Amino acid sequence: MPTQLRHRQAIVDYLGSISDFASARDIAVVLKIPYKTTIDALNALHAMGRVARVGRKFRAKWGAN
Repeated sequence: MPTQLRHRQAIVDYLGSISDFASARDIAVVLKIPYKTTIDALNALHAMGRVARVGRKFRAKWGAN
């Protein structure tokens, strides 16, 4: 499986396992994925409707859809 897809799946799995929304920085730290890669994956997942976002820019929080 390509790295990009593994990162996306790891993010979806993590967000599904927590009960609250998390910042991209928190997700990157927990999953040990670079911040830029995390942002790119979250934006792609959001565009696909797989994750939800509350807020904008640096104060955005992400969660399971």
